[in-house]
Amino acid sequence: MDGETAALLAARAVCQDIGLGTRSEVEGARTLWRIARLVPEVEPELRTFAGLVSEWDDDREHRAHFEEEIRSAALRFSQRGEDA
Repeated sequence: MDGETAALLAARAVCQDIGLGTRSEVEGARTLWRIARLVPEVEPELRTFAGLVSEWDDDREHRAHFEEEIRSAALRFSQRGEDA
C-alpha cells in the first residue's frame, strides 16, 4: 500500500470516529491536518479541516458552529466512495 492510500484510509477512520463521537471534532480535525502534512498528496482533500480548526481556534463565540461544520465534513469524507 502506498503512502497516499494509507493516509486516505487513516483519514477515513478519523472521520468515522468523529461521526461516531468517539473522537472530538477539534481533535479529529487536528489529526487530519497532521496526516495531510505528513503526506502532501492528500493535503488538498483534507485542507478543509485545517481551515475549520483554525476558525475554531480564533472564534470562541462560534465554536459550536465550527464543530458542526467539522462533523459534517467528516461525515461526507468518510462516506466518499462507499457507493462505488
